[in-house]
Amino acid sequence: MKDDYTSKLNCLVLQRITSKMPMTDIDISTWKFPVDVFLADSDFNKPAPIDILLGTEIFFEILMNEGYDCKGLPVLQNTKLGYILRGKLHHSCIKDYKRQCHSFFVQTDSLHHMMERFWSIE
Repeated sequence: MKDDYTSKLNCLVLQRITSKMPMTDIDISTWKFPVDVFLADSDFNKPAPIDILLGTEIFFEILMNEGYDCKGLPVLQNTKLGYILRGKLHHSCIKDYKRQCHSFFVQTDSLHHMMERFWSIE
């Protein structure tokens, strides 16, 4: 990781943000990166716990203009923390590939609050 960037953040500390990402190893043995590319996470292709989930206010602060379009691979995008990969990954690079579907649901009302609203309507 680059060590010349700092920022002050308010954080919520959790035991675990999500399951390990990526969910399985990604075979990068044939990938060729330009020699001047310093990856923010050199082990991005191996399942590991998520260290931090950045919000948009900090994400767009660390994003830089430089990038490399590696034909047939995800795009290398420069950030103040090093290069990250973005974009589509062909399933042939994923060991033990299984088609998956992810969905997320966020509920803000507590059960107690919903019951109060229900009885006030009745």
